[in-house]
Amino acid sequence: MASSSSGDPTFALVFLFALGLVLFAFGFSRLKLKQRIENTPTSKVRSIAMGSVEVAGKVVASDEGLLEAPFTGTPCVYYRYAVEVYRSEGKKKGWHTVDSGLQAKRFLVQDDTGRVLVDPKFAEVDIPHDFLQVGFQDPPERVRAFLTAKSVSHQGLFGWNKKMRYSEWHVAPDDDLFVTGEAGDNPFVAEGTVVEGHKDVMISKGASGPFYISDKSEKKIVGELNWQGWGGVLAGLASGVAGLAWLLAFWKVF
Repeated sequence: MASSSSGDPTFALVFLFALGLVLFAFGFSRLKLKQRIENTPTSKVRSIAMGSVEVAGKVVASDEGLLEAPFTGTPCVYYRYAVEVYRSEGKKKGWHTVDSGLQAKRFLVQDDTGRVLVDPKFAEVDIPHDFLQVGFQDPPERVRAFLTAKSVSHQGLFGWNKKMRYSEWHVAPDDDLFVTGEAGDNPFVAEGTVVEGHKDVMISKGASGPFYISDKSEKKIVGELNWQGWGGVLAGLASGVAGLAWLLAFWKVF
């Protein structure tokens, strides 16, 4: 029979167990991606075959042109941004997103053998910040203009600045990229009009398997995925087992 104590920890322990499952699933997905990358040889563009593929090279704008990153104004083929405010209301302390967004255009990856089209839609894009400002200071003029257009204020009572975090990530021409995804038919090329086969190929999200883009080297990617994977799996197991054990003990199942 359960304890009648008003301090029933059941919810907290169920949450701990659920958190363990989430961490374990995250870690397992990282290890699965690591294995995929390790087991797929990096192809030269000219040698791309249909199916799972890896390529590495420099970014080149496609016929779709370029975007303009919102905070830095950098011409790019992909960007995402986030505007966050720090709130300290009772137990709800932390960063809260007030606006975020992402835009992307198809682009080319070029190595020393040719170019291949990449459609970044649905890709996991693993790149570091290109712009990051955190604190109470005034945002740059371009960021302020962006906030005004979005009807987002960085000021609170009496005109004092809130504690804000502005983040931007982008992929620009000439950036070095590593791409693993699914090579398929390029729908923008008419059949029978291409002599070199790789020009009729587009890399995108396949029906199964990861679609991952990064500006890191394959060696660094594999190393990071390894510690993320095992860290998530071990933390998940520890959290899940602890939550389940304490829950069973509280309900006096054993």
